[in-house]
Amino acid sequence: MAEDKKKKATGYDKYVNWKLFIFPVILFALILMMPTPYGMKDVGMEYNVGPEAVVEFITYELYKTKSSDATQWQLLTAQMMERNIRMGALNVKRFLKRDLKWCKKYKIQADSKNLEKAQNYIKENVTAEAFEKVMMESLKLRRETLKYENLPARIKKRQIKALGISRCPLP
Repeated sequence: MAEDKKKKATGYDKYVNWKLFIFPVILFALILMMPTPYGMKDVGMEYNVGPEAVVEFITYELYKTKSSDATQWQLLTAQMMERNIRMGALNVKRFLKRDLKWCKKYKIQADSKNLEKAQNYIKENVTAEAFEKVMMESLKLRRETLKYENLPARIKKRQIKALGISRCPLP
């Protein structure tokens, strides 16, 4: 009689032992509930906030102005230098070899006059040593100095949204 009441396994019930499967499901849910570690936040911040901070740093180091107040060619110079940092091209020779095709490839808005002004400024006013020093300081800023804990609250909120972190208590 008991054998008649027991249902025959169909679908996934044929292959899955649900009594054992519940453990990985609970473990997965616990992992999802864990807070995001600061190391992960720092890496995400390096890619979201880092380029903006590096451009700001370069415009201040070269022109003693904010990136929002810089002229187009000055901003173009800083954006090209920031892109070179991401590529690992830290010397002035590589910077001077860049052209409009390269700018277009890396989605940097440029025209021939601004590119010429930017390259002439670097060629005439910045020595190779000074250029490499600015590049190394910018790299250090992006990789080491920028920390999630040191960001202002408004940038932290933007970072949390960009990383897709659903719940993160802000200090």
